[in-house]
Amino acid sequence: MGSEQVNDRRPHERGGGVLSALRRDLGYAGRQLRRAPGFTAAATGTLALGIGATSAIFSLVWAVVLKPLPGVDPHRTVAVEALFHGEPASVSGGAFTEWKARSTQLEHLAAVGVTSFNLSEAGAAPERVGAERVSADFFRIFRIAPRLGRAFSAEEETPGREHVVVLGEGLWRRRFGADPGVLGRPLRLGSETFTVVGVMPSGFDPLMGGAQLWVPLALTPEQRANHDEHYMQAFGTLRPGTTIASATREMERISADLVQEQPRENATWSVRVTPAGKYLVGGSARQLWVLLGAVLGVLVIACLNVGNLLLARGAARTRELAVRAALGAGRPRIVRQLLTESLVLALAGGALGLLLAAGLVHALRVTAPPDVPRLDQATLDGAVLAFTVLVTLGSSLLFGLVPAMRAARLDLHEALQRAAAAQTGGGRDTLRGSLVVVEVALACALLVGAGLLVRTALYLQRVEPGFRPHGLVAARLSLPPGKYDGPEVLRSTFARLAGLLEAIPGVEAAAVVTAAPLGTAQSSNGLVPEGKPNTPENRINSLLRVATPGYLHTMGLRLLQGRFLEATDVRGERVMVVSRALARSAFPGQDPSGKRISCCEGSPEAPVWKTVVGVVDDVRTAGPAGEV
Repeated sequence: MGSEQVNDRRPHERGGGVLSALRRDLGYAGRQLRRAPGFTAAATGTLALGIGATSAIFSLVWAVVLKPLPGVDPHRTVAVEALFHGEPASVSGGAFTEWKARSTQLEHLAAVGVTSFNLSEAGAAPERVGAERVSADFFRIFRIAPRLGRAFSAEEETPGREHVVVLGEGLWRRRFGADPGVLGRPLRLGSETFTVVGVMPSGFDPLMGGAQLWVPLALTPEQRANHDEHYMQAFGTLRPGTTIASATREMERISADLVQEQPRENATWSVRVTPAGKYLVGGSARQLWVLLGAVLGVLVIACLNVGNLLLARGAARTRELAVRAALGAGRPRIVRQLLTESLVLALAGGALGLLLAAGLVHALRVTAPPDVPRLDQATLDGAVLAFTVLVTLGSSLLFGLVPAMRAARLDLHEALQRAAAAQTGGGRDTLRGSLVVVEVALACALLVGAGLLVRTALYLQRVEPGFRPHGLVAARLSLPPGKYDGPEVLRSTFARLAGLLEAIPGVEAAAVVTAAPLGTAQSSNGLVPEGKPNTPENRINSLLRVATPGYLHTMGLRLLQGRFLEATDVRGERVMVVSRALARSAFPGQDPSGKRISCCEGSPEAPVWKTVVGVVDDVRTAGPAGEV
């Protein structure tokens, strides 16, 4: 200690400036920490847990929420959402056409429809690829130039024109070996031939839905006038100087005009304008921010814990620090030395925390829900490393500043008194007690939050989905248009397919349905019970599934009343089986059997009725936390 005391008294005699002083401080801090391996291990491990968890969750927040979306101008790129009874829904061809024609606040407006194709070529195995039907403005809105060739022109949106397609770079490299000669090449998508006109660069997937190619959204005149079928999303670019608020007011006015002009189709619909980034990320942002707040709470608890350890260590070093002060070390010098020790601890904890964060990020990417956008891009990149450095430096101040300032205030007489009190077990440390109180309070808050989370998870595990999930296997099937047109052809094809599946050894039952539970479901856009006028307030929004007769039995749905669908229903009376929730909504306090509902076909003037022949238990189509 003597050499350090001499160094404290005559720093100017040694020269070397700030770097030399820092090097001496770091060396002394390292020697002090090596002399207390138990304290060093406990403090470093505690910090590693806090910093590692915080960095891992921040990497998710950065990848999903904060990292700029390619091609998205945060101030001008917007999503134009259709709202059904105030809830987000898809956009109809009629609404999109009117919005585009009447809006003056939007420089561009594009529609997008998610689809998929069977990609087939001579000499190569067919492949199912995700795709999007987009209008020409789509590429102008998201402002990323093709890697090869060009995007669509407005003329190519016209029905009947030559079919063209733009490939994604991933598909281009994997399927076509990155051959530049792919431009102009014919490509078979389903039953139609498309000509390749461009290749988009890697990472171009604005909707983050895994699209591998894009084709023009060629709306027919009938589709442009149809306000009943909702199947698209809409994105736009604000004109320079236009705000989201002013664009929203204009779109609300257009929506109100459409209600006046076509009340039957538009009375229950409205519109809102949302920043595209917020729309695309969806509800994941809020969940991730809450998660980041929780791990920051854990980090604060870790820092308070280490701060308490430093206070205890400072009490044990009271005599040493007081002697150094008596020999000429000023308070700033002592504070600097103690903060250097805290910095060394924080850096060691941060380094170990990064190793922990790398493992956590990998685990989170594997186990997280698949609907969180861009989660697969989470990694310890430069932004996350910079955040970790800031957190590490901030942590060193958080847990080290108060103990350092307190230790530097002691004089020799007070230090000897404290040392004597410590040896006899007397005295109380109010500051350490206060830190313990704060630490316990934060821990209790996090414990309550964790308890509620576990309680919710256990509740969701006990929620009945409404069908028998064990042993069920689902596969997606798409039939090429043209070859399987017409209801009779479809019915016979699906019946034959179900029969072939049931003939497989080990298969008890098989059926075909338009959408499986937990997948995308079709909306009827309003069912009307018989006896009520076809007005907006009487329409019941529900999810519609068209299925082969064996579907309800195959899924293990519980029959509450009546019967399941039967093979004879295909050519007989139009019938339907409804859920318990729909039966209560359509026929409150009544027996729904034999009653009729206007569904899916016809018009208000000439409705097509379906008779209720059965009631089944409710199915949670959106998962255990979703509505029935």
